[in-house]
Amino acid sequence: MAHNAGRTKSTKASRPWLIVIEENYANYTDARKRENFLKSGVGRKWVKDNLGERCESG
Repeated sequence: MAHNAGRTKSTKASRPWLIVIEENYANYTDARKRENFLKSGVGRKWVKDNLGERCESG
């Protein structure tokens, strides 16, 4: 994974990364909609409520 190998500039300092959940989508548009939701305030609350401590940074 490029993020843990340090090849991704924006995530290099926060290593190591752990995959907590994986979601698959039929197309790029649906995947981007989900990503944008998860990065919104409501989406961050959903992550906290549904995935809890598994997603908290140290």
